Amino acid sequence: MRIAVALLAAGVALGTAHAESARRTGAVDVNEVELRAGPALTFPAVGTLKKGETVIIVREEDTGFLAVVPPANVVSWVRQIHVGKVEGLEAGKANVPVTVDGAEVMAGADKEQKPTNRVTTRLPKGTIIEISGPAVRIDNASWYPITPPEGDLRWVPRSAIRSTSLSALAPPPYVRPETPAFTVAADGSKPGRPAAATLPTALTDHRLWAKASDAETAGDYATAKALYARIYQDLWEQKAERDAIVICYNRYTRCDTALKQGDTSPPRTRTESRSEPPQASGGKWSSPGYLQELQKVYLDGQPVFSLKDDRGGVAYYATAVSGLNLRNFGDKRVQLYGTVASRPELYKPHFTVERVEVAK
Repeated sequence: MRIAVALLAAGVALGTAHAESARRTGAVDVNEVELRAGPALTFPAVGTLKKGETVIIVREEDTGFLAVVPPANVVSWVRQIHVGKVEGLEAGKANVPVTVDGAEVMAGADKEQKPTNRVTTRLPKGTIIEISGPAVRIDNASWYPITPPEGDLRWVPRSAIRSTSLSALAPPPYVRPETPAFTVAADGSKPGRPAAATLPTALTDHRLWAKASDAETAGDYATAKALYARIYQDLWEQKAERDAIVICYNRYTRCDTALKQGDTSPPRTRTESRSEPPQASGGKWSSPGYLQELQKVYLDGQPVFSLKDDRGGVAYYATAVSGLNLRNFGDKRVQLYGTVASRPELYKPHFTVERVEVAK
């Protein structure tokens, strides 16, 4: 009970910071409201929301509409000629790179209806998107339905949404045993890294989850604890799946326990690398560039990053070996050391990163 009270108190303490963040949650307060492809009633309707459904609000428009993250059942569309070769769609979804700069993303409602004429965002060359169904021939062009990428929004009237308060939530504590922190290797020999792709999407999609995980990994338990408290509150507001809430709650209590035991190691700010030096044979250094994490893309259970050169072009897709966190280098110009190979599911060569150095 004390932990639950502490969690609620942390959420209350963070209330002001959360209110000032770019995104908020809101609940539909009318029986039904149409989701629009733009910030006015003149834009096409692309679905409906029922009373009580929760949306993530990105910003408020001058027209009296709110820009929101598309709900899970909404799709967008891209032209087939703007993406690379699609393989593995038999499983239902496939990750594919955009092959042109400024590829248009069209708003849609679902895979049974054709795309609207509303462009909601444009994607740079090399962006990985998630295709969610086979190509459809519409008006002499072939289109793929896709999961709306980051920056692809929908709109609802402000009058239809009731703003919610995070600090008013008081969820009961959970007593469910902690989810195992490690996955077992295929040969059963020893534990491996946590498999990021197996986490509930309610966690991996949350804007603060990566930051909280990185803070905990770096030993900054106070920051991690505060971030997990905010995520926990959001999950309750959004009525997220139980597993996501439990995992977040356990992360929070783990950080709280570390703080009470006096483990307050400061976050690492220097270059991370493997404990053993990289092998000379087969390894190479990349040219300097900037790392950018791809949304919802994993390779062998690891998050995938693009390494962009100084002109913004994608040179490699990269994943890290165990013990190296590439998220800590997102705002730095770096060079990567490791091995390079071709992977059929990636548009550019794959870099297995063993070491990272900040470029001079």
